[in-house]
Formats: sequence, C-alpha cells, structure tokens
Amino acid sequence: MSQENVEALRAVFGDGPRSISDLSNAKAFALYDENVEFHAPDWAPEAGVYRALEDLAGWVRRWLGTWDEYEAQAREYIDAGDQVVVGHFQRGRGKGSGLYVEDRSWSVFTFSGGKVVTWRSYRTRAEAVRAAGLRE
Repeated sequence: MSQENVEALRAVFGDGPRSISDLSNAKAFALYDENVEFHAPDWAPEAGVYRALEDLAGWVRRWLGTWDEYEAQAREYIDAGDQVVVGHFQRGRGKGSGLYVEDRSWSVFTFSGGKVVTWRSYRTRAEAVRAAGLRE
C-alpha cells in the first residue's frame, strides 16, 4: 500500500509547480480523511492543531488568501510505509506587503485506509525523515 500512498500524493502535488487553484481543489481535499489532524507549523500563520477536514480546508483557504501570487512544488517523495515524506518548495508575493518569499519545508503524511489521517510539517529533511521513523 505504501507506493499507492506516494502515488496518491503525487496525483495532487505532482512533480512541477502548482498554482493556488491546484492546491485547494476538490481532488486535493478528497485525499484527506474527514477527521484528519493537521499540525500547522509554528512558522505559519495560525499555527496549531486542526482536527477535521473542514478545519483544514479553512486553514488552507486563509493561507492561500494571503498571496497575490503563489506557487508550490513537491520536489521529493520518500516512501515510509504508512507515511510519506514530501519535500516542498514554495514561493509567492504577499497580498498586503508585496514582498516576494521563497521557502523550503517538509511534510509527513500518515495514511490509513487510503486517506491522509495526519499531516505534520518540518523545516528540514532530517527532521521529517526522523519523524517518519527513517534513518537519514
């Protein structure tokens, strides 16, 4: 099932740049369990733990609403059994500030029954890999 998890994420995040509409469409949200637990990282606005698909969708809409231009790209997928580690690159121009920002981060998605049940973000590959129980 683990390769299927990688492919499910790849179908949403792809291997190239994605626009705002690609990241917030119904296909993306269909990947998550209705009781998904999302841990918004401390470096993101509205950091904290969100439980339930409705809460995650609201957080994503608010996040994406802060950008005039935004693009995200998954750059690496690491199969970790019922977890998948994904390396992200994102860039955009802030709606209010007009500032251009580039950022790299890592996420660990935990699957159960073909759906993401937990999503956690990390600043470094090493942190994410360790969190998924793998060795660097």
